[in-house]
Amino acid sequence: MKRNSLQRSCFVFIFLFAFFVMEVQAQDTTSVFPLKNILSKLQFRHPRLLARPEDFINLKKRIAEDSTLKVWYEKLKIKGENVLVSVPCTYELSNGKLLNVSRKVLDRVYTLIMLYQLNGDKRYSERVWQELEWAARFPDWNPSHFLDVAEMTHAFAIAYDWLYQIWTDNQRSILQTAIITKGLNEARKVYEGKVDHKKTFWTNSKNNWNLVCNSGIGLGAIAIARKDPELAKYILQHVLSALPIAMRQFAPDGAWSEGPEYWALATRYIVIFLASLENAFGEDFGMQDIDGFSHTGIFPVYMNGPTNKCFNFSDAVDSAVSGFQLLWLANKFNLPSAVQIEKELVKVSSCT
Repeated sequence: MKRNSLQRSCFVFIFLFAFFVMEVQAQDTTSVFPLKNILSKLQFRHPRLLARPEDFINLKKRIAEDSTLKVWYEKLKIKGENVLVSVPCTYELSNGKLLNVSRKVLDRVYTLIMLYQLNGDKRYSERVWQELEWAARFPDWNPSHFLDVAEMTHAFAIAYDWLYQIWTDNQRSILQTAIITKGLNEARKVYEGKVDHKKTFWTNSKNNWNLVCNSGIGLGAIAIARKDPELAKYILQHVLSALPIAMRQFAPDGAWSEGPEYWALATRYIVIFLASLENAFGEDFGMQDIDGFSHTGIFPVYMNGPTNKCFNFSDAVDSAVSGFQLLWLANKFNLPSAVQIEKELVKVSSCT
Protein backbone atom coordinates (compact mmCIF):
# COMPACT_ATOMS: atom_id res chain seq x y z
CA MET A 1 0.00 0.00 0.00
CA LYS A 2 1.28 3.48 -0.80
CA ARG A 3 0.78 6.52 1.36
CA ASN A 4 -2.42 7.72 -0.34
CA SER A 5 -4.11 4.48 0.69
CA LEU A 6 -3.16 5.07 4.33
CA GLN A 7 -4.18 8.69 4.76
CA ARG A 8 -5.99 9.49 7.98
CA SER A 9 -9.78 9.43 7.62
CA CYS A 10 -11.14 12.45 9.44
CA PHE A 11 -14.61 11.04 9.94
CA VAL A 12 -13.54 7.95 11.85
CA PHE A 13 -10.89 9.93 13.66
CA ILE A 14 -13.55 12.24 15.10
CA PHE A 15 -15.65 9.25 15.99
CA LEU A 16 -12.96 7.36 17.87
CA PHE A 17 -11.60 10.46 19.56
CA ALA A 18 -15.03 11.07 21.04
CA PHE A 19 -15.10 7.52 22.37
CA PHE A 20 -11.56 7.83 23.73
CA VAL A 21 -12.79 9.60 26.84
CA MET A 22 -15.33 7.18 27.23
CA GLU A 23 -4.40 -14.97 25.45
CA VAL A 24 -6.03 -16.68 22.54
CA GLN A 25 -4.84 -20.30 22.17
CA ALA A 26 -4.74 -20.85 18.40
CA GLN A 27 -2.58 -22.81 15.97
CA ASP A 28 -1.36 -21.76 12.53
CA THR A 29 -4.17 -23.62 10.79
CA THR A 30 -7.54 -22.80 9.32
CA SER A 31 -9.48 -24.81 11.87
CA VAL A 32 -12.89 -23.41 12.73
CA PHE A 33 -13.19 -21.20 15.79
CA PRO A 34 -15.05 -23.30 18.37
CA LEU A 35 -18.01 -21.02 19.07
CA LYS A 36 -21.01 -22.80 17.65
CA ASN A 37 -23.48 -20.52 19.41
CA ILE A 38 -21.69 -17.26 18.67
CA LEU A 39 -24.81 -15.54 17.34
CA SER A 40 -26.67 -16.06 20.61
CA LYS A 41 -24.75 -13.04 21.95
CA LEU A 42 -25.47 -10.77 19.00
CA GLN A 43 -27.33 -7.53 19.68
CA PHE A 44 -30.56 -7.17 17.72
CA ARG A 45 -30.32 -3.40 17.40
CA HIS A 46 -28.80 -1.33 14.63
CA PRO A 47 -26.30 0.13 14.47
CA ARG A 48 -24.19 -2.62 15.93
CA LEU A 49 -20.90 -1.98 14.10
CA LEU A 50 -18.62 0.40 16.02
CA ALA A 51 -21.47 2.61 17.23
CA ARG A 52 -24.70 2.54 19.18
CA PRO A 53 -27.55 4.97 18.46
CA GLU A 54 -26.76 7.04 21.56
CA ASP A 55 -23.13 7.41 20.52
CA PHE A 56 -24.05 9.72 17.65
CA ILE A 57 -26.16 11.82 20.02
CA ASN A 58 -23.27 12.08 22.45
CA LEU A 59 -20.87 12.95 19.66
CA LYS A 60 -23.07 15.84 18.56
CA LYS A 61 -22.95 17.20 22.09
CA ARG A 62 -19.18 16.80 22.20
CA ILE A 63 -18.75 18.72 18.95
CA ALA A 64 -20.79 21.62 20.35
CA GLU A 65 -18.52 21.77 23.40
CA ASP A 66 -15.07 20.89 22.06
CA SER A 67 -13.19 23.35 19.84
CA THR A 68 -10.99 20.65 18.31
CA LEU A 69 -13.96 18.53 17.36
CA LYS A 70 -15.63 21.60 15.86
CA VAL A 71 -12.65 22.12 13.56
CA TRP A 72 -12.69 18.47 12.49
CA TYR A 73 -16.41 18.59 11.91
CA GLU A 74 -16.07 21.66 9.66
CA LYS A 75 -13.38 19.86 7.64
CA LEU A 76 -15.64 16.86 7.40
CA LYS A 77 -18.44 19.03 5.99
CA ILE A 78 -16.10 20.42 3.33
CA LYS A 79 -15.16 16.90 2.36
CA GLY A 80 -18.81 15.89 2.27
CA GLU A 81 -19.75 18.80 0.02
CA ASN A 82 -17.11 17.69 -2.45
CA VAL A 83 -18.56 14.19 -2.48
CA LEU A 84 -22.06 15.54 -3.06
CA VAL A 85 -21.03 17.08 -6.38
CA SER A 86 -19.06 14.04 -7.53
CA VAL A 87 -20.37 11.15 -9.59
CA PRO A 88 -20.63 7.63 -8.14
CA CYS A 89 -17.66 5.33 -8.59
CA THR A 90 -17.70 3.04 -11.60
CA TYR A 91 -16.28 -0.43 -12.13
CA GLU A 92 -12.72 0.29 -13.24
CA LEU A 93 -9.86 -2.16 -12.82
CA SER A 94 -6.32 -0.83 -12.51
CA ASN A 95 -3.64 -3.47 -13.05
CA GLY A 96 -6.29 -6.08 -12.39
CA LYS A 97 -7.40 -4.45 -9.14
CA LEU A 98 -10.59 -2.73 -8.03
CA LEU A 99 -8.94 -1.60 -4.80
CA ASN A 100 -8.89 2.14 -5.52
CA VAL A 101 -12.61 2.02 -6.25
CA SER A 102 -13.41 -0.02 -3.15
CA ARG A 103 -11.47 2.38 -0.94
CA LYS A 104 -13.08 5.43 -2.47
CA VAL A 105 -16.53 3.94 -1.87
CA LEU A 106 -15.56 3.11 1.72
CA ASP A 107 -14.27 6.63 2.30
CA ARG A 108 -17.41 8.19 0.87
CA VAL A 109 -19.68 5.93 2.88
CA TYR A 110 -18.11 6.90 6.19
CA THR A 111 -17.98 10.58 5.28
CA LEU A 112 -21.58 10.89 4.11
CA ILE A 113 -23.13 8.71 6.78
CA MET A 114 -21.25 10.41 9.59
CA LEU A 115 -22.49 13.77 8.34
CA TYR A 116 -26.04 12.50 8.09
CA GLN A 117 -25.87 11.15 11.65
CA LEU A 118 -24.53 14.47 12.92
CA ASN A 119 -26.88 16.89 11.18
CA GLY A 120 -29.71 14.88 9.59
CA ASP A 121 -29.25 16.45 6.15
CA LYS A 122 -30.92 14.06 3.71
CA ARG A 123 -28.61 15.12 0.91
CA TYR A 124 -25.96 12.93 2.50
CA SER A 125 -28.12 9.82 2.88
CA GLU A 126 -29.46 10.21 -0.67
CA ARG A 127 -25.96 10.61 -2.09
CA VAL A 128 -24.60 7.60 -0.23
CA TRP A 129 -27.46 5.54 -1.63
CA GLN A 130 -26.44 6.55 -5.16
CA GLU A 131 -22.93 5.32 -4.41
CA LEU A 132 -24.15 2.03 -3.01
CA GLU A 133 -26.67 1.38 -5.74
CA TRP A 134 -23.98 1.75 -8.40
CA ALA A 135 -21.54 -0.50 -6.57
CA ALA A 136 -24.25 -3.10 -5.94
CA ARG A 137 -24.65 -3.36 -9.71
CA PHE A 138 -20.99 -4.11 -10.33
CA PRO A 139 -20.55 -7.54 -11.94
CA ASP A 140 -18.41 -8.50 -8.92
CA TRP A 141 -16.08 -6.89 -6.40
CA ASN A 142 -13.04 -8.51 -8.01
CA PRO A 143 -12.47 -11.62 -5.89
CA SER A 144 -9.25 -12.35 -7.77
CA HIS A 145 -7.71 -9.61 -5.59
CA PHE A 146 -9.52 -10.17 -2.33
CA LEU A 147 -8.61 -6.90 -0.66
CA ASP A 148 -11.03 -5.32 -3.10
CA VAL A 149 -13.89 -7.55 -1.92
CA ALA A 150 -13.09 -7.05 1.75
CA GLU A 151 -13.02 -3.27 1.61
CA MET A 152 -16.22 -3.04 -0.45
CA THR A 153 -17.92 -5.45 1.96
CA HIS A 154 -16.76 -3.21 4.80
CA ALA A 155 -18.34 -0.20 3.07
CA PHE A 156 -21.67 -1.93 2.50
CA ALA A 157 -21.73 -3.33 6.03
CA ILE A 158 -21.31 0.11 7.61
CA ALA A 159 -23.89 1.63 5.27
CA TYR A 160 -26.43 -1.12 5.88
CA ASP A 161 -25.92 -1.00 9.65
CA TRP A 162 -25.57 2.73 10.36
CA LEU A 163 -28.55 3.76 8.21
CA TYR A 164 -30.65 0.65 8.79
CA GLN A 165 -33.59 2.63 10.19
CA ILE A 166 -33.95 4.89 7.15
CA TRP A 167 -33.53 2.34 4.38
CA THR A 168 -36.64 1.03 2.71
CA ASP A 169 -37.24 -2.72 2.61
CA ASN A 170 -36.11 -2.72 -1.02
CA GLN A 171 -32.94 -0.81 -0.23
CA ARG A 172 -32.10 -3.17 2.63
CA SER A 173 -32.66 -6.11 0.32
CA ILE A 174 -30.28 -4.67 -2.29
CA LEU A 175 -27.58 -4.08 0.33
CA GLN A 176 -28.04 -7.50 1.93
CA THR A 177 -27.89 -9.24 -1.43
CA ALA A 178 -24.71 -7.41 -2.43
CA ILE A 179 -22.98 -8.18 0.88
CA ILE A 180 -23.93 -11.85 0.67
CA THR A 181 -23.41 -12.60 -3.01
CA LYS A 182 -20.42 -10.38 -3.81
CA GLY A 183 -18.78 -10.50 -0.39
CA LEU A 184 -19.56 -13.36 1.99
CA ASN A 185 -20.22 -16.05 -0.61
CA GLU A 186 -16.92 -15.24 -2.29
CA ALA A 187 -15.17 -15.52 1.07
CA ARG A 188 -16.87 -18.84 1.72
CA LYS A 189 -15.47 -20.20 -1.54
CA VAL A 190 -12.01 -19.24 -0.32
CA TYR A 191 -12.49 -20.75 3.15
CA GLU A 192 -13.76 -23.95 1.51
CA GLY A 193 -10.78 -24.11 -0.84
CA LYS A 194 -12.92 -23.85 -3.97
CA VAL A 195 -10.69 -21.30 -5.68
CA ASP A 196 -7.08 -21.28 -6.87
CA HIS A 197 -4.89 -21.85 -3.82
CA LYS A 198 -2.80 -18.81 -4.77
CA LYS A 199 -5.87 -16.70 -3.98
CA THR A 200 -6.55 -18.27 -0.59
CA PHE A 201 -3.30 -17.32 1.15
CA TRP A 202 -4.88 -14.46 3.09
CA THR A 203 -7.01 -16.81 5.17
CA ASN A 204 -4.02 -17.93 7.23
CA SER A 205 -1.27 -15.48 6.31
CA LYS A 206 0.83 -13.66 8.88
CA ASN A 207 0.68 -10.28 7.15
CA ASN A 208 -1.73 -7.38 6.71
CA TRP A 209 -3.87 -9.24 4.14
CA ASN A 210 -5.17 -11.51 6.86
CA LEU A 211 -6.28 -8.63 9.06
CA VAL A 212 -7.75 -6.49 6.28
CA CYS A 213 -9.58 -9.28 4.44
CA ASN A 214 -10.91 -11.19 7.43
CA SER A 215 -11.93 -8.01 9.24
CA GLY A 216 -13.84 -6.66 6.24
CA ILE A 217 -15.62 -9.94 5.67
CA GLY A 218 -16.32 -10.24 9.39
CA LEU A 219 -18.01 -6.84 9.43
CA GLY A 220 -20.27 -7.97 6.59
CA ALA A 221 -21.21 -11.09 8.51
CA ILE A 222 -22.10 -9.13 11.65
CA ALA A 223 -24.18 -6.67 9.64
CA ILE A 224 -26.44 -9.28 7.98
CA ALA A 225 -26.37 -11.92 10.70
CA ARG A 226 -30.13 -11.78 11.30
CA LYS A 227 -30.83 -12.11 7.60
CA ASP A 228 -28.66 -15.20 7.05
CA PRO A 229 -27.53 -16.52 10.44
CA GLU A 230 -26.02 -19.76 9.15
CA LEU A 231 -23.79 -17.97 6.65
CA ALA A 232 -22.85 -15.33 9.23
CA LYS A 233 -21.92 -17.98 11.79
CA TYR A 234 -19.82 -19.86 9.24
CA ILE A 235 -17.96 -16.70 8.23
CA LEU A 236 -17.37 -15.48 11.78
CA GLN A 237 -16.05 -18.83 12.93
CA HIS A 238 -13.48 -18.79 10.14
CA VAL A 239 -12.62 -15.13 10.66
CA LEU A 240 -12.02 -15.66 14.37
CA SER A 241 -9.88 -18.69 13.58
CA ALA A 242 -7.74 -16.80 11.08
CA LEU A 243 -7.11 -13.45 12.76
CA PRO A 244 -4.88 -14.75 15.60
CA ILE A 245 -2.44 -16.15 13.07
CA ALA A 246 -1.55 -12.62 11.98
CA MET A 247 -2.19 -10.94 15.32
CA ARG A 248 0.43 -13.09 17.02
CA GLN A 249 2.99 -11.27 14.88
CA PHE A 250 2.62 -8.31 17.25
CA ALA A 251 4.45 -10.39 19.89
CA PRO A 252 6.38 -9.79 21.98
CA ASP A 253 6.47 -5.97 22.04
CA GLY A 254 3.85 -4.74 19.54
CA ALA A 255 6.16 -4.25 16.54
CA TRP A 256 5.09 -5.16 13.00
CA SER A 257 7.58 -6.80 10.65
CA GLU A 258 6.10 -5.26 7.49
CA GLY A 259 7.12 -1.79 8.63
CA PRO A 260 5.26 1.26 9.93
CA GLU A 261 3.11 1.87 6.85
CA TYR A 262 1.66 -1.62 6.82
CA TRP A 263 1.39 -1.43 10.60
CA ALA A 264 -1.00 1.50 10.10
CA LEU A 265 -3.08 -0.46 7.59
CA ALA A 266 -3.18 -3.65 9.64
CA THR A 267 -4.02 -2.02 12.95
CA ARG A 268 -6.65 0.24 11.40
CA TYR A 269 -8.71 -2.72 10.25
CA ILE A 270 -8.24 -4.97 13.25
CA VAL A 271 -9.22 -2.15 15.61
CA ILE A 272 -12.40 -1.43 13.65
CA PHE A 273 -13.29 -5.11 13.75
CA LEU A 274 -12.50 -5.62 17.42
CA ALA A 275 -14.47 -2.51 18.38
CA SER A 276 -17.39 -3.85 16.35
CA LEU A 277 -17.19 -7.25 18.01
CA GLU A 278 -17.36 -5.61 21.42
CA ASN A 279 -20.30 -3.47 20.40
CA ALA A 280 -22.21 -6.27 18.69
CA PHE A 281 -21.45 -9.18 21.04
CA GLY A 282 -20.26 -7.55 24.25
CA GLU A 283 -16.81 -9.15 23.88
CA ASP A 284 -14.06 -9.70 21.35
CA PHE A 285 -13.60 -13.42 22.09
CA GLY A 286 -10.11 -12.98 23.48
CA MET A 287 -8.59 -11.25 20.47
CA GLN A 288 -7.19 -8.27 22.37
CA ASP A 289 -5.42 -10.64 24.79
CA ILE A 290 -3.14 -12.02 22.11
CA ASP A 291 0.48 -11.52 23.16
CA GLY A 292 1.97 -8.24 21.97
CA PHE A 293 -1.24 -6.57 20.82
CA SER A 294 -1.59 -4.54 24.01
CA HIS A 295 1.80 -2.92 23.26
CA THR A 296 1.35 -2.13 19.58
CA GLY A 297 0.08 1.39 20.25
CA ILE A 298 3.63 2.27 21.31
CA PHE A 299 5.12 1.16 17.98
CA PRO A 300 4.73 4.59 16.27
CA VAL A 301 6.21 6.29 19.34
CA TYR A 302 9.49 4.47 18.70
CA MET A 303 9.32 4.67 14.90
CA ASN A 304 8.69 8.43 14.59
CA GLY A 305 11.42 11.03 14.93
CA PRO A 306 11.29 14.69 15.99
CA THR A 307 11.03 15.97 12.39
CA ASN A 308 7.82 14.10 11.52
CA LYS A 309 9.73 11.36 9.76
CA CYS A 310 9.70 7.69 10.64
CA PHE A 311 12.16 4.81 10.49
CA ASN A 312 10.80 3.47 7.22
CA PHE A 313 12.09 -0.08 7.26
CA SER A 314 10.50 -2.71 5.03
CA ASP A 315 7.92 -1.38 2.54
CA ALA A 316 7.22 2.16 3.79
CA VAL A 317 7.75 5.83 3.05
CA ASP A 318 9.37 8.06 5.64
CA SER A 319 6.32 10.13 6.66
CA ALA A 320 5.43 9.96 10.33
CA VAL A 321 3.12 7.06 11.07
CA SER A 322 -0.03 7.40 13.14
CA GLY A 323 -3.74 6.75 12.87
CA PHE A 324 -7.05 7.08 14.67
CA GLN A 325 -6.60 3.52 15.94
CA LEU A 326 -4.00 4.88 18.35
CA LEU A 327 -6.77 6.51 20.37
CA TRP A 328 -8.66 3.23 20.74
CA LEU A 329 -5.47 1.37 21.62
CA ALA A 330 -4.51 4.07 24.11
CA ASN A 331 -7.88 3.93 25.83
CA LYS A 332 -7.98 0.14 25.85
CA PHE A 333 -4.44 -0.44 27.13
CA ASN A 334 -3.66 2.78 29.03
CA LEU A 335 -1.06 4.16 26.63
CA PRO A 336 -1.03 7.96 27.10
CA SER A 337 2.03 8.40 24.86
CA ALA A 338 0.05 6.97 21.94
CA VAL A 339 -2.57 9.68 22.43
CA GLN A 340 0.03 12.41 22.59
CA ILE A 341 1.77 11.42 19.38
CA GLU A 342 -1.50 11.32 17.49
CA LYS A 343 -2.64 14.69 18.81
CA GLU A 344 0.70 16.27 17.90
CA LEU A 345 0.59 14.88 14.37
CA VAL A 346 -2.94 16.15 13.87
CA LYS A 347 -1.66 19.65 14.54
CA VAL A 348 0.76 19.46 11.60
CA SER A 349 -1.44 17.60 9.13
CA SER A 350 -4.91 17.98 7.71
CA CYS A 351 -7.69 15.41 7.80
CA THR A 352 -8.60 14.03 4.40
